[in-house]
Order: sequence, then structure tokens, then C-alpha cells
Amino acid sequence: DQYNLGQTALRHILSADESLLALETLHPGQILYFRYDKNTQLLKEMELYKHAGHRIIYRRIADNAFDYKTIIREGEWQVFSNMR
Repeated sequence: DQYNLGQTALRHILSADESLLALETLHPGQILYFRYDKNTQLLKEMELYKHAGHRIIYRRIADNAFDYKTIIREGEWQVFSNMR
């Protein structure tokens, strides 16, 4: 694959997510962002955007391991949709 997003990297991300299980069930409206290292072309982080107040960033910490950071912004969040 063009971006070197193979099964190995995804397995390492899922392993990092075991205690959180945020990736177990994705819902419509949630977005996955993938960021790559320009030099190595390897995935350096993946972000799960749940909504404006809740994001989870999985970062590569070694060749074969990822860690995550949960970012929660306090406040009241509303979701608007054009779908009817």
C-alpha cells in the first residue's frame, strides 16, 4: 500500500487501545486521521476524532509500539447534521 499502513502498524495501534477500547466500535461522524513521517513514510500517528471535545491520538513510540493520549475539552457540544 502506498502509505505503508499495513496490518502490523494497525495491530500495534489496536494493542495500545486494549485498555481503552475506543476503536472497538466506530460510529458515523467519527473520523480517523493518519499522519506519516515524511522521511520514513511510516505511520507516525493516528487520531480518532470522536467530536470537538473528545479526541484520541495514537503515537508511535518505537518501531513496534504505539501509545495513546486522550484529549477531552470540557464544555457542551452539539452535533449538527444535514442528514434527514
